[in-house]
Amino acid sequence: MKDRSPLWGNFIDHADRDLLAFGLLAYAQMYPEAFYHGTQAIEKYLKALYLSIKDPDGHTATPKTEKWIRGKDGHNLEKLAQECGVKYSYYIQQDVLNHLRRFTEFDQLARYPWVDQKYGNGFTSADVSPFGEIACRLRNDIPIQIDNYKLGIEVRGHFHDTKKSPVPAWPYYSHQAVTALSCVIPDIKSFVRW
Repeated sequence: MKDRSPLWGNFIDHADRDLLAFGLLAYAQMYPEAFYHGTQAIEKYLKALYLSIKDPDGHTATPKTEKWIRGKDGHNLEKLAQECGVKYSYYIQQDVLNHLRRFTEFDQLARYPWVDQKYGNGFTSADVSPFGEIACRLRNDIPIQIDNYKLGIEVRGHFHDTKKSPVPAWPYYSHQAVTALSCVIPDIKSFVRW
């Protein structure tokens, strides 16, 4: 049987795109909009990590077989982290859960004006550091073998594990997004496999 990418890899690619959007918007100091995409990235990375725990090869566990991740709990970062905490205790540390609880609420606030606020007054630049730490940890805990996902290719400028395979012409916005993201999260290179 030919090797194939894990099914949970689809979440990584979409999360990477949300992370790049976060960088552009945070660089422009549009924090509510930036963190909307940031929380979307964390949610998708958490789903990829959960599915990789449940099905390391990525051939059987999907959002169709794990229906709960499509429901309300599948958008709750704290609950997703608790599922991942079975294998990775980092995600069930109280400070991490507190940040994820706030990020879930602020994700809702960015979309719906009627959400009752319990955990602060919304996103600020102070949230960038814990966001970056959690997102980096997630992307590194996901068992990516060949990092030819959007962020990996964009940050490296070439395909994984070979500088001899340059990336075909990517849209200019991708370069701008990586530049903006690296201004907001300076250690962005630590997110990808080299």
